[in-house]
Amino acid sequence: MATLVLKAPAYEEYVSETDNKPIYTNTGKFYKKTETGYELVESGNLDADNTYYQPQTEEFVKIESLFTYDTANKKYEKVENISDVIIDESNPTVYYVQREYTYTIYLTIEYVQGPTVSGQITIGNCALPGEMVRVTKDNIVVSADQSFAVNGYYWRIGKRQMGADGKWEFKDTTPWTKENISNNVATGYDTFNQADENGKGLFAGCHYDKTDDLLDVPVYYYMNGYGIQLGVSITGLNDILEVGMHDADKFVVHNYHRMDPHKAGINLHLAEAITRVNEESLDTTESDPLPEPRIYISDKSDLSAFVAFVDSIGTDSNAPHYGAKAQFFLQNDIALEATDKGGYYISDFAGILHGDGHVISGIPSGKSLFNNIESSGNIYNLGLASGKISNLTADGKIGNYHCCFEYAPASGKSGSTPVVYRWDGSPDKGYTTEDFRLGRVAYDLNEYYLRARHRDAATTSSTEADADNEILKYVSAYYANGDYQYACRTDAITGKNTGITYLRIGKGGDTPNYEQVETRHDKTHPLDAPRVNNNADGSIPTPVVYTPLSTPTTAAPSR
Repeated sequence: MATLVLKAPAYEEYVSETDNKPIYTNTGKFYKKTETGYELVESGNLDADNTYYQPQTEEFVKIESLFTYDTANKKYEKVENISDVIIDESNPTVYYVQREYTYTIYLTIEYVQGPTVSGQITIGNCALPGEMVRVTKDNIVVSADQSFAVNGYYWRIGKRQMGADGKWEFKDTTPWTKENISNNVATGYDTFNQADENGKGLFAGCHYDKTDDLLDVPVYYYMNGYGIQLGVSITGLNDILEVGMHDADKFVVHNYHRMDPHKAGINLHLAEAITRVNEESLDTTESDPLPEPRIYISDKSDLSAFVAFVDSIGTDSNAPHYGAKAQFFLQNDIALEATDKGGYYISDFAGILHGDGHVISGIPSGKSLFNNIESSGNIYNLGLASGKISNLTADGKIGNYHCCFEYAPASGKSGSTPVVYRWDGSPDKGYTTEDFRLGRVAYDLNEYYLRARHRDAATTSSTEADADNEILKYVSAYYANGDYQYACRTDAITGKNTGITYLRIGKGGDTPNYEQVETRHDKTHPLDAPRVNNNADGSIPTPVVYTPLSTPTTAAPSR
């Protein structure tokens, strides 16, 4: 219970502050306040330095202004100087004050809990860049008084981090409000409202199904690990009520890209991925930087796209130039079909090219694949049937080359002598064409693999161990972390090496999702059911997790 007291002047008529008729009342007697209470003023002039009071019902009220009544003109005149007021019982003067009304309001205050929201979202498994991932709302409950009403749902995507309270939060801590969304205040996350016609930023190309209340979002590798959160808007509130993020409320995008997706309209957003890698590699506060994107070159179209990509990347984006912060993998022996730029095909190279034991042909003797290789650029396990890897001289060690060869680097009899580069880039011109045919070159260039298998730590010196670690990191970093399995699997149904072997389109379909402009995962496909990783009690986990097919490739990649 609470009491509210309001006081206001009384009027006979009121039109405005200057056009009104106040009600006046006789002051009666004057009192002044003392330590013991209120004391009656019985005679003498009033003092302008004192405050005077008049008695009203159950209280004394401070006198703000005094008035006299002009009988002739029938109006009240304000007393300008209170010291002119004389209290004389033998010759009393009547004084007036404006009457006030006092309103006492008794309030009963009942505490009503503010609105809260509970529940969670489910994010469909993601296999490869460019796929649509379905986001659904599960058991969303908004607890609120009847005066509050839900008027919309929002989603936001961005980088997230673990907060000091042990809960997930967005790195951009800009308050999630409708006003901030309208003014595009946040720079670290993007928002989509179910009422939006088209998504923007990280929601570009998304589709919201109003009938089934489903949100499909196209995701790419640069969004790997990004969090997605659901929010609820309430009538009368500017803030958005957030559904707490769980560990699984993030996108998982495999690091597998085809250099040329072979499908019209598909953009794998490699520039964005490379830009994020570059930014996070320079950020000393980043605890888990995004690994460099892996881009696979499988056929002539891919190789031609690689030539164009390396020379163009960064010209229309913030990504570093010449393929820096990216890794390229050759999956087959391929003939290059492209136009050279006056003796070379690619101006500069600053990334990493894994030949994986494959050979590029089609480069004329005397010409080179690269004009120059930057200090950050490295070539592993690549062979050229003709021509040179770059225009760097082969007279001395080329530290950028690791286990590579040039079968016929130059034209003419003397220039056709093969050059084999060891792990440290040391050139060896002592091999013959017979050494290639009989397998000596292949054996020698497998030095890093052989050392991985036969290294004995107990008998290896520290110097040798350091050298081995430098070599063996290639094996552990690029083959043993699981990413490469997706580039080596062959689908058991289609026979195609799409990089993934489950989550097809439609319940009865056998077409993998990869390379479809608009696809979504359907985890009810009967062929996928045997590969569900059940919980210990036999129940199906949420979200569902699958084991990839163990179908081996027809031929293991050469090391």
